[in-house]
Amino acid sequence: MAPREDGRKFTVQSAVNPDLCVSCGICTGSCDSQAINMPGLNSREVEKRLHVWIDSQKSRSLKPFVAFCCAESSSAVLRADADGSSAELPGYVVQTIPCVGWVSAVILERTLQRGAGGVLVVGCGEGDPVAHEGMKWFEQRMRGRREPRFDPAKADPSRVRFAQFDRTRRAELLKVAREFQQQSTAMPGNMPRRRLLQIAAAIALCMGLITVIFALSNLPYRTPHSSQPELVVSFNHSGAILNARKLTKEELAKRLPHMRAQVNVTRQRTPVRLRVHVNGQIVFDQSFQPKGLSKDGPSIAVVRLPVSLGPHPVRVELADTADPNVWTKQWSETVSFESNRTRVVLFDTKAGFSPH
Repeated sequence: MAPREDGRKFTVQSAVNPDLCVSCGICTGSCDSQAINMPGLNSREVEKRLHVWIDSQKSRSLKPFVAFCCAESSSAVLRADADGSSAELPGYVVQTIPCVGWVSAVILERTLQRGAGGVLVVGCGEGDPVAHEGMKWFEQRMRGRREPRFDPAKADPSRVRFAQFDRTRRAELLKVAREFQQQSTAMPGNMPRRRLLQIAAAIALCMGLITVIFALSNLPYRTPHSSQPELVVSFNHSGAILNARKLTKEELAKRLPHMRAQVNVTRQRTPVRLRVHVNGQIVFDQSFQPKGLSKDGPSIAVVRLPVSLGPHPVRVELADTADPNVWTKQWSETVSFESNRTRVVLFDTKAGFSPH
C-alpha cells in the first residue's frame, strides 16, 4: 500500500510494482469491484464472454456449465479450442486461469445469476502450488471466512464445486466434472421457500417505495444555484514518459536474482501541472498525477474558480514534462464574466485550447 495521490477519503492506495509481479492473479480475485486487473486476462472481458456463451447455450435449451481451471492443474492437458469448448468436457466452457485465487466471488455470483447450471473450479495439486495462498483464500471466500466472500443470497453455493488435481490426474478431473454436471442437472427446479420469501419481501419493499415516491413527486424542488460567475478549466492530457535510469545497488539487492535488470525501463508518465492567472496573479497552481496502475495514463482535471464580475485577463498554462521551469502549452485572453454564467476553457491534446 502506498500514500494516496488523488486527495480522496482513504490515506493509502494499492500500488503494483510490475518488476516484481509474478502474474498469479490473486489480486484480481481479491477485489470485488474489479478495480485491479491483469492486462492479459481482464476479468471484466472474461465475464462478458462467459455471459455471451451462457446466453447462446440457453437459447438452444442447453444447460451451460463453466470450468475455471488453473493452468498448472490436470486441466492443462485438456484439448480446448479458442472459445473454450472441449470435446472432453461437453457442455462446459473452459477458462484457463493462472491460479484459482484469480476467481472472485462476484464473477461466480454473476455467472450463476446469468443462468449457468454450475461452476467447476479446478486447482493444482497440493504438493507444490505455484501461488501458495491462492487455493486457501479461494476456499475461505466460499466459506464466508474471508473478504470478498461469496454471498449465498445472490447465488446458490451448492452450484460451485472446487477440486484439486495435478497434471497426472486427468481422468479424475473428467469424472468429477461429469458427476457434478449430472448432480446439478438433477437438482429440483423448485425454488426454496426462503428464496420465495426474499423475493416477496423485495416486491413488497419496492411497492412501498413506489408509493412514497409517487406521493411526493409533486413537491416543489429547486436546484442549488449561485449567481457568481465562475471560470472552469479542464483537460485530459498525457505527460511525457519518464526516461530510463540505472538502478542503484540497494534497489538491485531488493530484487530476485533473475529480475536484476541494470536499467529500469518504465511506462510511467510525468504529472501534468496546471497554472491559472487572473489579472496577472496566480490563482491556481497544482500537479495532476497520471491515471492507471502503472501511472501510464493521462492526467485529468476539472478546476472551478470563482471570479468577480467584469472583464479579466486570463492566462492558462500547462506543463507536461519533468522540467518544472518549462510550460509547454499556454493560452491567454481577456474574458468577460457575467452574473449567472460560467466560462469554460478546455484543453485537448490534438485541438489545443478552446474557450466556451
